[in-house]
Amino acid sequence: MSSLMNPNEEDAFELVDLASSDGDSVSNLSYVEVHNEEKSELEQNEEIDRGSTQASAVAVAKRAAAPAAEAVLHDQMAVADNINKKPQDGDRQLSVEAGIKSEKKGTKLPAPRLIRVELNDDETDCGIGIFKSVYFYVETVKKGSAAYRAGVPVAARIYFVNGVATKGLKTAGVVDLLIAAGNCIELLILQDPDGLYEELGIPVSLVLPNIVRGATPRTVLTYKIPLERRTATAEYGFSTSMLDSTLVSSVDANGAEYRAGLRERMRIAAVDDLIILENIGYRKVKKILKEQPISSTLWIIPKREKTPKGERTNYSILPLYLTWLVVYITALTDMYNGLIISPQVLQKAIGWPIPIWFLHASIAISVVSIVSFKVFPRIVFVKTLYNFIWLCYLIGSLSAGPIVLVPIVFRAISVACDVLSYKKFMRTKKDLAPLYAEARVLKKAIAENEKKTKMNDFKSFP
Repeated sequence: MSSLMNPNEEDAFELVDLASSDGDSVSNLSYVEVHNEEKSELEQNEEIDRGSTQASAVAVAKRAAAPAAEAVLHDQMAVADNINKKPQDGDRQLSVEAGIKSEKKGTKLPAPRLIRVELNDDETDCGIGIFKSVYFYVETVKKGSAAYRAGVPVAARIYFVNGVATKGLKTAGVVDLLIAAGNCIELLILQDPDGLYEELGIPVSLVLPNIVRGATPRTVLTYKIPLERRTATAEYGFSTSMLDSTLVSSVDANGAEYRAGLRERMRIAAVDDLIILENIGYRKVKKILKEQPISSTLWIIPKREKTPKGERTNYSILPLYLTWLVVYITALTDMYNGLIISPQVLQKAIGWPIPIWFLHASIAISVVSIVSFKVFPRIVFVKTLYNFIWLCYLIGSLSAGPIVLVPIVFRAISVACDVLSYKKFMRTKKDLAPLYAEARVLKKAIAENEKKTKMNDFKSFP
């Protein structure tokens, strides 16, 4: 084998011809003998030795390369390299770095595609339906969706989502990856119905040279925005929603946060090391932000969401001016029932005693409603139940005369509004469920990032 390390030019071409042919070692030896007929006996012996060495090299090449029926390597340098390498069982020595040019029955290998799916601000999902048999495949692509615009094909196998391999994951894990990707999703897909890659033993990865690539999206799971204040008492240049405390409702266009990339309808995931996953209340989030130092870091989910309709109407089915009117008249009727109509008259009409605290509570709730002009989501159910009981009391007091008709009408309107508002609140809560799933994925990513940071700090410690 040492005689092949430095062959002359003629021997090199002779070696390539032998490696790429289908003849056996006997024909190669006969070729060498005919070629050296007129040489001396010593030279013939040397050539025979060289020919036997070449024959063994050809045998090595045949074991190392794929069978001719499966694939033919067109790169001659790759063949020469395979001859010099010691083959292993099952190793086809395919030259991936030289470009995948392998063929099977005249069919070229299909190229994997790296597709970037970008969601608009008003989109909540990419429009891909996933199907899993043994691997993950694109089952459906919604027409007009972000995936449809990006050209994601149906029946393509999904190998990577934003650099994370889908192999070994469950369906929920892949869905979480798509949700956590935010507005930019990078998919490595491949349409290989004949299974050429698996048959040739070529692993599909992000380093294959024949990948049709697009632009690389930003890393979503480590999206950070620096928070800067001039003094510890200064306010930040953004505010959060009163109904959904983790949702950014407004950003000062001249502030540092806006220049750093913070926009309306982005969702706060954490402030420094403090993770905010759920709606913990507007005032508490505001307090957390105030307690942070002058320089801190805001972790956000870049997906910009639609402004909830409940923010415009405060979870009410009525416009704001009608909500004012109903609340105001209902409060007046409560005061009328509690102050003008005596409890004794109501008790005589209904037939059972009315606790005086119930009337006082009615007045108090009405006054609070006038002051706040909104239905807080946390007390919607309690307020609805209270109004229904109060309506039953009024209906039972009809024998007291027409004096109770006006309170009954407005209390009935109030109960109807509360019931519909509660249904609207529950529907909005259901719509926010995917966002909480997104926050859980982000929490895990933040924890892993903190763990890596601590490990790096520990390693760098002298």
